[in-house]
Amino acid sequence: MLLNRDGTIVVEWHYLSDPSQAELLPSVASGLRRMREQGLGLTVVTNQSAMGQGFNNMMQLDKIHQRMCEFLVKERILLNGIFFCPQVPEPSVLA
Repeated sequence: MLLNRDGTIVVEWHYLSDPSQAELLPSVASGLRRMREQGLGLTVVTNQSAMGQGFNNMMQLDKIHQRMCEFLVKERILLNGIFFCPQVPEPSVLA
C-alpha cells in the first residue's frame, strides 16, 4: 500500500521542517495496524518540494521520518520504506 505522509499519517503543516512538530494523526495507528494484519506492506511516498525550495534539508527530513517511525514502532507498525521527491513542480503554462 502506498501512503502519502502529510495529512495521511502525520499532521499536515505548511512545509514541515521541524521534527518536533511531526505527530501522528488520530486513529492512523489503528488503521495502519489493520492494513498490516491483512498482509499489506506499507510504503510512504511523499512530495517534499520544501527541500527544493530551501525550507529544509536532508538532515531535517531524516529526523522527521525517524520521529514518525518511532511513533509507528510504539504502535507495532513497521514501514517497508519511505520515498520522497524533493523537486519543485514547474509552473503550468496556460495557452
